[in-house]
Amino acid sequence: MHPEKLRKMQAHMNPFVGRDRELAWLRERMRAEAGSAVLVAGEAGVGKSRLVNEALAGEETLLRIAFPGARFAAPGLGLRRLLELGGPEADTLEAELTGPEAIGAWKLASICRATDALLGARAPGIVALDDLQWADELTLAWLSQAADLLESAPIRLVLVVRAPTELPRRVSSAVAPLRRRRRLESLTLDPLDEGGVGALASSLGYPVTGSVAERLLDRSDGLPLAVEEIVRSLLERGRLPSPDTDVSEVGVPGVVAAVVQEELEALP
Repeated sequence: MHPEKLRKMQAHMNPFVGRDRELAWLRERMRAEAGSAVLVAGEAGVGKSRLVNEALAGEETLLRIAFPGARFAAPGLGLRRLLELGGPEADTLEAELTGPEAIGAWKLASICRATDALLGARAPGIVALDDLQWADELTLAWLSQAADLLESAPIRLVLVVRAPTELPRRVSSAVAPLRRRRRLESLTLDPLDEGGVGALASSLGYPVTGSVAERLLDRSDGLPLAVEEIVRSLLERGRLPSPDTDVSEVGVPGVVAAVVQEELEALP
């Protein structure tokens, strides 16, 4: 396929095939009564951030914070990003964040109050925290008491966590108070099944039969990111779909390999 034709096809594809129900659920939560948090979890490549991006389109988003892919983010990184909201409340929070890395309970409470005051002053709106598994401890400490903020101000939190099975212990501990006070709802994204894989491939301009969809499922493990990369590689090679299409010849997609490498580097 000509590269320009392929680019135009990809620009008009529907990346949410097989996720219509989840997208509708998340959009409903974004437009429901403010003062709540939503946690979106799933393994790498399953489409969490993309789904959140679409759900937030057109919504009043105050700030989106993506934690870097490292073992843990720099101390206070998440709260320091909130300083971008500006105003006297941001100045107060910045002053609270100035000091030694090791802080006591009194100082932590003061930082949390300043953070709540900043967000409350900018309400209503949404704050999204992406790749929360990498968040710094101070941001997680604030999150653990964020129910007070959500009960007093029209703020919504969207939390995106890479978690193949259970939530990381540090994230689970941070959101436990939100659960107890019924301020948190959760959505877990599972890999696509054979039907979802086939529908996604077809939406990419690569209509497949059941047998090819099954092979694509085996090769991609049902991860939309992997399906897209495999189909892109096949189209670039001019391999048209047929019952005999061999998807095993496609190497591990570079973007998926990068995700896997990131997971390995994160191991203790």
